[in-house]
Amino acid sequence: MLKHIHDRSLLFGQVLGIMVIITLISISFFGLYSVRSAADQMGQGKDVVADILPPPLYLIESQLQVYTLLHAKPEEREALLQTLARLQQEFESRNRFWQESSLNEPLRELLLGEQKVQGELFWQLLNDKFVPAIKAGDLAQAGAIAARLHTLYNAHRLGVDATVIRGNEYAAEQMAHLANTTRLCYGLLLCAALLGAGLIFWLGRPTQQRLLAAGKATAAIAEGELNRPMPEPGLDAIGELIRQIGAMRDQLATLVESLQRSASTLDERATNLTSMAQRHADDSQAQVGAAHHIEQAIEQLTHSIEQAGSQLHQVGEQTLQSATRAQEATHAIHTV
Repeated sequence: MLKHIHDRSLLFGQVLGIMVIITLISISFFGLYSVRSAADQMGQGKDVVADILPPPLYLIESQLQVYTLLHAKPEEREALLQTLARLQQEFESRNRFWQESSLNEPLRELLLGEQKVQGELFWQLLNDKFVPAIKAGDLAQAGAIAARLHTLYNAHRLGVDATVIRGNEYAAEQMAHLANTTRLCYGLLLCAALLGAGLIFWLGRPTQQRLLAAGKATAAIAEGELNRPMPEPGLDAIGELIRQIGAMRDQLATLVESLQRSASTLDERATNLTSMAQRHADDSQAQVGAAHHIEQAIEQLTHSIEQAGSQLHQVGEQTLQSATRAQEATHAIHTV
């Protein structure tokens, strides 16, 4: 029966518990989302630094290739030119990536601002004038163009330095935001957990008290206290449980009363049987006494008969003697 205790009060408590759980999950989701977002943005800030310090967005390797071409042997120039073409493709590819990304706007403006403009001027001058001069073998012209490329590289480097500083600041800001969000989530989770525990305790206390009262009533019934009052049942499943316990108690009381009546009837019948047995015993005792009196009378009669027989024997002897004497007297008379 206890497994059916899912009445309205408990259901209300369960709904509130579910709401608390949903709230905790929502807070956790918010915290995780914030942590993930901050981590992603921090990672983007680090990616910016990683992209601009080495190639492809930082032109230091391209600048080194320019100096190398000025002093390279003719058979080495083609490989160096292919390296420059690859570096330019990577430069353009990464710039397109950051243009389409959701990077922090100020940081993206720096990344795609002066350093990108100077880098594009660098590649334009390199492709339009420096590479043709190298291919033509005009090293003097290529050297003059290389000096102009170096000027563009220096301007590009200033933009890179500014982007690096801002990227590091952005990463530090995101880390601080991540720490604050984590502390906020911990605080909200703690408050929600305390609130949920309080609600569960507050809602479960009346139910627990009623269940304890029902348990005490059941224990009293088990101990034979069938007249102990039951707690107020109510209209929920606990009330139904209490009503069924009360009905069980009433049935037990009826059964006990029936057993008591049966025991009383058996006691009366046993008393009657005892009385009948006593009367039979008295009658038997009376019959034994009567038989004893009869036996005594028979003994007295036998004794009387014996005495009468003895007297008859004596009378017979006396009669015989009298007859003998009569015969003697008759004989004597005849003799005379």
